[in-house]
Amino acid sequence: MIPFVRRAVLEDVPSIARLFTESFDSELHPFLTQAQHGASRFMSLPFLYPHIYGHHKVYVVESSDRIAGYADFRLMSAGQGFLSYLAVASWARGNGLASSLIREFLASEEVTSLSLDVFTSNVAANALYEKIGFSHGPVTTWATRKLPVATFPEAIHAFSVQQAAFDAYGFSEFSTQSGASSPERFGRIGRQVLRCFDLTTFEDDRLLARVRASFPDMEIAFGTFHSETMPAVPHEAIVESERRVLAVAPQAGTSGPRSKIKQRTQRHDKD
Repeated sequence: MIPFVRRAVLEDVPSIARLFTESFDSELHPFLTQAQHGASRFMSLPFLYPHIYGHHKVYVVESSDRIAGYADFRLMSAGQGFLSYLAVASWARGNGLASSLIREFLASEEVTSLSLDVFTSNVAANALYEKIGFSHGPVTTWATRKLPVATFPEAIHAFSVQQAAFDAYGFSEFSTQSGASSPERFGRIGRQVLRCFDLTTFEDDRLLARVRASFPDMEIAFGTFHSETMPAVPHEAIVESERRVLAVAPQAGTSGPRSKIKQRTQRHDKD
């Protein structure tokens, strides 16, 4: 059966969630929000509330009457597109399906650029993006550290709200509510991982010890950092990702920025 690409629907979510989980090494699952127990419920939101998630554009590719791959795009400001996730089932790789998903998005949406983040260790994906024409950008390191010994619980803003989200999806965000001049933002990924969104909180032993006291099951702090601003505290680098950008230039005589890119990806369809 000839593969074909279409927009995803709610009924596709279980297959999409399974593809997401299978596409990442199991060692990374503790740090991925959409690898948690409520992933399918969370992934359903754009289909249940399309008027809220109009900037989400999810596509699937079918082959042999099965969903063989998917891509989750976001429409950002000023005509910029972002590829959040792309996965192709192991049994369907080598047939150009990843390229077909990108082509379909570029043929359907008016964007001037398409960005993505890719692990530097993912040789096959980087080869594909290189052939399509994605430029190289800054590298980000995923880093972890052990949380300090718990002290006194930190006050959490709207605790019940974040807890409801955590119970539903397996992850949540929250902010502290202590006497600090401004609250600090964190995330929970599973029961053991504390997501730090900046270098200052990742290095703040006192604050981390208080947050750990609020969530006793937590053991690890996790953050992403640019190479020039790595943490000074002891930490472990677990993987690196690179931001890559495709400039989508309009072809003369066309109304949108698609034709040139479509031809280029067809010539290099090895994924």
